[in-house]
Amino acid sequence: MVEFLAIFADTSHHGKEEDHLFAAMVRRGFKQDEGPVAVMSHEHVQGRDLLRSMSEAVEDHEAGEDSGAALERFQSHAATYIHLMRRHIEQEDSCLFQLADAVLDEESSRLVLEGFAEFEAEVFEGDSRDRLIAEAREFCARYDVDLPSAELWTPGGPQVGRA
Repeated sequence: MVEFLAIFADTSHHGKEEDHLFAAMVRRGFKQDEGPVAVMSHEHVQGRDLLRSMSEAVEDHEAGEDSGAALERFQSHAATYIHLMRRHIEQEDSCLFQLADAVLDEESSRLVLEGFAEFEAEVFEGDSRDRLIAEAREFCARYDVDLPSAELWTPGGPQVGRA
């Protein structure tokens, strides 16, 4: 699941925002180093750091480190990641995407969506998207977790607000 989150949440979702949505918002007057773009970018960095820490805890466990200590570190980083991402998604839905919708004209929105599609095509070369989705479905079934809406798995996502 750490690999899934690193690719779907960070590389794909956050990468599209950083390379296309945030860039379009900056072109429309938002500041890169303060305000909503800066806050969201900073949270992306925090998320990457937490994913890296979770991955290191898994590697330490697999290398034979005391499994209790590695598990404790993993759980701590995972709980922090969950909290961060829940708050981040709330900020996207309640603020960022509304601001983007307000400042991006139809042409800018079209270009952002085209950029999203090109970005995803690069991220998900070959069968990586299908493999990761199959692994996520298996994980959710094993742990009786509801799988998110199929709309979120669609290349390009359903709208700018669901980058």
